[in-house]
Amino acid sequence: MTGRELIFYILINGLEDEDVFNDTSVLPKALGLVTIEEAATILRTGVESVRAMAMMGLLTNVAINGREYILRRNI
Repeated sequence: MTGRELIFYILINGLEDEDVFNDTSVLPKALGLVTIEEAATILRTGVESVRAMAMMGLLTNVAINGREYILRRNI
């Protein structure tokens, strides 16, 4: 997703005044992110294994408001 696509997504969905990074937000999904738990399910492994893969640089991970996400396209 490009920055332009993100801006369009926010405008089209009326998210200008919304807290887009709260726990109920759909924005992480729109950015192509999955939670550590979802990544573990997709990879058929444990949560700690996913964290270890992220620490080794095998998966791209980010933290948003204290919640960990993995970039979906790396799985």
